[in-house]
Amino acid sequence: MDVGAYTRRMSRVTPLLCPLLVGRDDLLDLADRRLADALEGRGHFLLLAGEAGIGKTRFLGAVERKASARGFGIAEGAVAPQDRTVPAALILDLARTMLRIPAYVQLGHDLLNLPHSWDGTEPRSRRLLVLDMVDRIIETLDAPAMIAFEDLQWADDLSLEIVAELARRIRDRPVLLVGAYRTDELPTGTILREWRARLLTQRMAEEARLAPLTLDQTALMTTLILSTGLPAPREVVAAVHERTDGIPLHIEELLGALGDEARSDDSAIRRATVPATIEDAVLARFEQLSPEGRAVAQAGAVIGRCFVPEVLAGIMDLPADALEAPLRELVDQAFLDPPGALRGVFDYRHQLLRDVLYRSIPPGALRRLHARAGEFGAQLEGASEIHASVHFERAGLHAQAFRAALSGARAAARLSSHREACELYRRAVDNMPATLEPAEQAALYQAFCVEAAAIELNEAAEEAARLARDRYLEAGLPLDAARQMAALAGVARREARPIQARLELISQGLAEMEHLPKTAEREAARFEFLAEQALVQMDAMDLGAARDSANAASDAAQAAGDPTAAIDADTIGAMVDALDGNVDAGLGRIRRFAQEARDAGYEDVGVTAYRNAVTTAVRVMDYRSAEASLREGLRYADAIEQSHCRHVMGAAAALVNWAKGRWDQALSGGEQELADRGCSRGAIGA
Repeated sequence: MDVGAYTRRMSRVTPLLCPLLVGRDDLLDLADRRLADALEGRGHFLLLAGEAGIGKTRFLGAVERKASARGFGIAEGAVAPQDRTVPAALILDLARTMLRIPAYVQLGHDLLNLPHSWDGTEPRSRRLLVLDMVDRIIETLDAPAMIAFEDLQWADDLSLEIVAELARRIRDRPVLLVGAYRTDELPTGTILREWRARLLTQRMAEEARLAPLTLDQTALMTTLILSTGLPAPREVVAAVHERTDGIPLHIEELLGALGDEARSDDSAIRRATVPATIEDAVLARFEQLSPEGRAVAQAGAVIGRCFVPEVLAGIMDLPADALEAPLRELVDQAFLDPPGALRGVFDYRHQLLRDVLYRSIPPGALRRLHARAGEFGAQLEGASEIHASVHFERAGLHAQAFRAALSGARAAARLSSHREACELYRRAVDNMPATLEPAEQAALYQAFCVEAAAIELNEAAEEAARLARDRYLEAGLPLDAARQMAALAGVARREARPIQARLELISQGLAEMEHLPKTAEREAARFEFLAEQALVQMDAMDLGAARDSANAASDAAQAAGDPTAAIDADTIGAMVDALDGNVDAGLGRIRRFAQEARDAGYEDVGVTAYRNAVTTAVRVMDYRSAEASLREGLRYADAIEQSHCRHVMGAAAALVNWAKGRWDQALSGGEQELADRGCSRGAIGA
């Protein structure tokens, strides 16, 4: 289908969409000021916050028009709910829009290629990837530019990290960043909440909140929608405001669900049974569509993202020409936006519309549509195996869902996108074929354990480690089975379980390996146990035994040829020295090892060393050293989104503030760490 020709033939959208932006003059003035600042080389990051339907997308469009009129280049990225498990999904969507903008074509190609540009032998450092992507953007944006990000509440961790770094780097550039998110999807402990708090606290962003419309603003919007040439009657305005709470999308859907006469009758508005919620109002309008229009609207909702007619036709098993009239109807009735010049794709006017239509599909039809969406998904813009795994799982096609989820999980793990990798490994486990060999099952459970532990899902990590151990024993792989005891001991430490219980897990693992052949693999496993044992012995203040275990761990790391393990073992030895009285030298060595690991791109070892530098300094009451390590360590933990170490260090920061007499900071810091997501050790410290 020729989208351009199709767009030219389209009729105007229904007048039930308000033609003007109402009630946002103060925010538009703020946007004008920030655009002026950007023109003078003072970049800003403006966050737009508000509940679903409040008008964030429409306001963002108004700001884009203002920016374009001032000569700004415009680029935008957006995500949908199923993008949460796709590493860097928001930035990749931005890159795809840039491919259609002549000034940004090369940047778009660069951003799409960067996540896959390592040599394949070692995981690419997540932090280096972030810096590379931001460097490319900054190098290109030498003229005034506005970058808009929509629906940040569905962004993955890596995307948020890149946006945060970009916000830090544009402050002396002619760039305005604008990001919109839903406040009703921002509960305590969510990643976006923590991310937003850090940006606002560090003054890297400012936030503008879109409030519901007042009664007077509702009157103006109702008048514009009714378009009778006269003001809307006061009784009608009061009824509309009462039933919509001043939410712009709800006002449009309420009036759109009623007949022409009812829209001017306040008693009819109050009596109406359909528009008590946005969902009811949408369904009332949906029922007025033709059968073909309803079928197309529901099939498009299953896709879950923007689409071209050819792909939707394939999913529905129809010729593309058969969709012309239904698509035109859906645009005329304001379910779909017309395909814009930038992307040339159809999309729902609002995610709420897509959600309502999706829930209206009968279960049998829903499974069939998901199966077809999984088959045709590769033709969708921005689609990946991760998206396909969702469609296959919802269609009940478990084998296909397993393969797609496993491939996506491995890709996410290579980028240290732990939250996304964990969810995908969970999906792979849930769809695992019964015929999978025990060794393959064990490897899957082990990978799931690693990613779950990385984001402090300790119960899930423990269960996965036990299942992996059982499968390795069934497969006749005793070394791999024994290694799971180290994972269990690690969970026990994170859960602050009794020292004796932790030592018993370690002793059992070491005993199981004692008579196995001495190989690099066995020594790598012995290092894990010996390092864990040294930490437990330090907790018990058995420093002589801890030093022996640290030295043995260092020997095992050397025998295994693992440089990251060697740094980890040396760090533990330095901790023992500091606790044993050699404070300055021990703490200095820990900080040096942390910097070495960071410079080498060993993220997990580096952030662990920073955490150890902080907690050891607090234990020996060297608060000056603790503060120095906290400055670097917290910044690094935030940069790589490592929640466990960041939480422990955040609690330690509160302890340092208390020791320094900064009572208010100590209390507020401790309270914040109790509220935020993290780990048991951090919560205990807080």
